[in-house]
Amino acid sequence: MSSSSGARGRRGGGTKSGSTAVHDEDTRGRHSSRSKEEQAGRAPIPLELGGIRLVYDDGVWTTEKMPENVSEVDVKKLTHDNRRLQEENNLLKYKIEVLIDMLTEARIEAEDIEERLDHESTNGHHGNNHSSRR
Repeated sequence: MSSSSGARGRRGGGTKSGSTAVHDEDTRGRHSSRSKEEQAGRAPIPLELGGIRLVYDDGVWTTEKMPENVSEVDVKKLTHDNRRLQEENNLLKYKIEVLIDMLTEARIEAEDIEERLDHESTNGHHGNNHSSRR
């Protein structure tokens, strides 16, 4: 595990012996925009899940107590899988937005065509095979 100054917020860089730190990042992988002043006034937030004690402090999640049967390799793999799934989720959200935009455009075009057809049928096309196209 390589460590440099400021490794506190890097994955795999521990803040305490045996602990793992993970940066607070939004779903696009960028650091949150909260200022250091905002974060400085907050007390650490403890959380325990399935025997794992996590503490959120200064924008970083750290593990304090890990079950003996969980290895650092497992934590790194799960962290990697989590990041990959977040990226995949973001891509799927983007694709949904694009599909909704396409559906909206198609709906507008269909309503426009329907409106033109209604207009043509009410403008006396009695037996006239010529349609007035724009």
